[in-house]
Amino acid sequence: MPRYKLTIEYDGAPFCGWQLQDNGPSVQGALETAVKAICGEAVRVNGAGRTDAGVHALGQVAHCDIAKHFVPGRFRDGLNAHLRPHPIGVLSAEIVPDTFDARFSAKRRHYRYRISNRRANLALEIGHAWRLPRRLDTDAMHAAAQRLIGKHDFTTFRDTECQAKSPEKTLDQLDVVREGDAVNIVTSARSFLHSQVRSMVGSLVWVGDGRWNADDLAAAEGAAMYRFLADNAMDLITRHAADGRIRFASPAAQSLLGQPPEALIGLAPAALVHPDDLRAIQAAFMESSYFARAATAEIRLKRADGAYVWAEIRCRPAAQIHGKAADIVAVTRDITERKNHEIALIEARDQAEGANRAKSSFLANMSHELRTPLNAILGFSEVMTHEMFGPVGSPRYLEYSRLIHESGAHLLELINGILDMSKIEAGKFELSPEIFDLDETAQACMRFVRQPAERAGVALKLAIAPSVATIFADKRAIKQVLVNLLSNGVKFTPRGGEVRVTAGLDSRGVEITVSDSGVGISTKDLERLGRPFEQVEGEHVRAKEGTGLGLALVKALASMHGGEATIESTLGVGTTVHVRLPYAAVDEKGARVAPGDAKIIPFKGAA
Repeated sequence: MPRYKLTIEYDGAPFCGWQLQDNGPSVQGALETAVKAICGEAVRVNGAGRTDAGVHALGQVAHCDIAKHFVPGRFRDGLNAHLRPHPIGVLSAEIVPDTFDARFSAKRRHYRYRISNRRANLALEIGHAWRLPRRLDTDAMHAAAQRLIGKHDFTTFRDTECQAKSPEKTLDQLDVVREGDAVNIVTSARSFLHSQVRSMVGSLVWVGDGRWNADDLAAAEGAAMYRFLADNAMDLITRHAADGRIRFASPAAQSLLGQPPEALIGLAPAALVHPDDLRAIQAAFMESSYFARAATAEIRLKRADGAYVWAEIRCRPAAQIHGKAADIVAVTRDITERKNHEIALIEARDQAEGANRAKSSFLANMSHELRTPLNAILGFSEVMTHEMFGPVGSPRYLEYSRLIHESGAHLLELINGILDMSKIEAGKFELSPEIFDLDETAQACMRFVRQPAERAGVALKLAIAPSVATIFADKRAIKQVLVNLLSNGVKFTPRGGEVRVTAGLDSRGVEITVSDSGVGISTKDLERLGRPFEQVEGEHVRAKEGTGLGLALVKALASMHGGEATIESTLGVGTTVHVRLPYAAVDEKGARVAPGDAKIIPFKGAA
């Protein structure tokens, strides 16, 4: 399978970034759609790095593996043809060894941020440059930028969604270059700089417009630089004593909590944190200060107006002094919007589950209401069919009463299935496990379907291994499993075919298998089978009666026994259903036998 290296150019304005996202279109998604349109298969396109919303690319490298072999130039042209609706261009395509990986083979990643330093409005560069009318001191910006070159802890610039394991990055280049009114900030690093370039540029602009003194910056490699970074970070940066009291707070306190940073000095966590979240923040501080490990907590912080805001706080220990408990450095970010979304999802899930419970309760109640008159219909039609109180007259009346009885019996069978499914979904179906003769039960089930099988010309065969002649399970449930599977087998097997029931014991427990030589099921329909009221589409199926509950009941009852039911089928060959009961085996003395090294567990719903 050839691997293609792609070099890509794109305008990031209409995209939420390179990587596939749930909240909007992505460059990766557009490329994968174009590849699929060419080769007819779903293919993942891996990029050398992620970009944020609105970030453009002049030479993004990516790779993909496809089964078909294309001339690289034609593959490039085909991609460009399918990408015409998008501002994406594939500059080149080439076949590379399968050891090449766009992400891990990358030796350097280059970023360029463009500032239009002029008073006139943007025209041709709208969406491609940041306009700043006030003249920037690019020399001071460049001098400040050099302080960031090398290996540093870039926690201040990191986005909360950054997936890197460590905040430490090695920055190889950070140049500020003026070309007339254009100011280009050029960055180079081996690592991804997810969101960090924008944060660095914002900090350097403060140097360029005089809000930060460049001479002070040049003289202070340590504290002043880090204070400068903290002052310009959008997240709240705080320093805490070992007991949690705030010793320093960055200006972001105003936007997050509605209070100036100096108002937070000396406050303990209890003064800011919701009472229900106090234990979580104390545990995080303990982890950092006393155990010297980074920690994270999601808490609610109290604003100056009394309202609470959800925040994520990430803390780590500062250097210990004379062996004492370390101070704590914390970065706090507002996550209210994310939390509101999570709460909305939970509420929607609860509403859906409530609606499902109401549906199951309604079906159970309706089934009970329908069974009462049906029992009367069945009883009286049976009396009339057997002429228990004398002849009914015309033979046609006898035929009618027989049809009434058969139709009522069929309807009662459907209602019983709905009732059992509703009980299972509502959690009210109780198992009553016991030791019983599986061979005898299976023969009784065969007798139950023998008459329709003989009418359909379908042979029934049974083979129960001696090791599972007796099992421990809910007898009624196992009988229902067998009857449902046998009925399905007979229903969908043409004349001259057979339905076979076998049972045996292996290291995973008891396995009951029902197979037929019927019409079979397609692969796409197999995925839907086993869901309540789902049926296969086809002329053979539409001609048969049923609700689509049989296999759903089989799966549910097997699961309640701690097992599972799996289906194998081939169109025109037949279908096989395996029902595995891991905890149903018993030995010669009637004691339960667990599979392998597992322990005996109670069944779901069993007393």
